[in-house]
Amino acid sequence: MIIRINGAALPDIGGGAIENITETITGIMSRALGETVHGIFAALNAYSPEIITFGIIVCALGMMVAPIVGNNGKWLGRMFITFWVGVIWRVLT
Repeated sequence: MIIRINGAALPDIGGGAIENITETITGIMSRALGETVHGIFAALNAYSPEIITFGIIVCALGMMVAPIVGNNGKWLGRMFITFWVGVIWRVLT
């Protein structure tokens, strides 16, 4: 790190303690965040068939209940989107 006072650069005295501390903290944070994100994606991939099936069942229930409550929603389209996103998800992973 270069420190300037009135435009003149001060010589580096080789301390670097602040830089070492910040590098240590950012390294710990990036490893923790990376492990957390990796764990979330691993869990999503492990349970993806159940997640996809649950999404399709919810859409099917929506298709059955929507006419009863008077809301002819877009449940069929949502079900097809859920199905194809699930197919692509399973093919890519």
